[in-house]
Amino acid sequence: MNKKITQAVILAGGRGERLRPFTDNLPKQMVSVNGRPFLEYLLASLKKSGIEEAVLLVGYLKEKIIEHFGNGERFNLRIKYSIGVVEDDTGTRLRNAKDLLAPEFLLLYGDVYWPALDLKKMNDFYYSVGKLGLAIVCDKGENNPNFEVNDKNDVLSYIYGREANDNKFNWTEVGYFILNKKITDFMPAGINFNFNKVTLPDLVKRDQLVAWKTTQAPETITTPEHLSDFANKMKSLGL
Repeated sequence: MNKKITQAVILAGGRGERLRPFTDNLPKQMVSVNGRPFLEYLLASLKKSGIEEAVLLVGYLKEKIIEHFGNGERFNLRIKYSIGVVEDDTGTRLRNAKDLLAPEFLLLYGDVYWPALDLKKMNDFYYSVGKLGLAIVCDKGENNPNFEVNDKNDVLSYIYGREANDNKFNWTEVGYFILNKKITDFMPAGINFNFNKVTLPDLVKRDQLVAWKTTQAPETITTPEHLSDFANKMKSLGL
């Protein structure tokens, strides 16, 4: 397998309301974890997995992120920015970054740290199935299961996590995806829209979404409690 994913696209533009007061004056990704911005941990994990370039989809207090990370040179990464407004939803941010996207890329939520990332194995599986999207799903998580996945790893149905309450859903999204840039061709133009509510169901409808199953739940910094737990875990690992 000669093809490989080397670009990560990170959703980093929201207000982080549930992490207040830490996000009153900082974007969520810049909140301190043991003296370092959370995003440093995330980028280090991606770099270790073979990522060479990160595209940050920024909005809220974007200058704080840009000032700290710059072009990524001191983090041994190339960093680019797609700058939006605070009100942009996740799908809008991705659509607006189209010109910066590699043909295939890793998309992730900017408040999720998944320590089990094995990009080489995921990469090979993604290219072997030939679909436009791969979603990493877990058999446990803080939200209700929201993916219906069969034994062949095909995603049969999906619903936004907080709305899931049907027993047919048997897996929970982690917040990491491998995607083909062609998905932007299907995105609605001229409206503000959510990636989870519009693009993922559309990929399922087109039979273009496959799952990568894991038993390793992700870490998040969604709330102050999550932030404290993550800081303690990183400290115990010497990170």
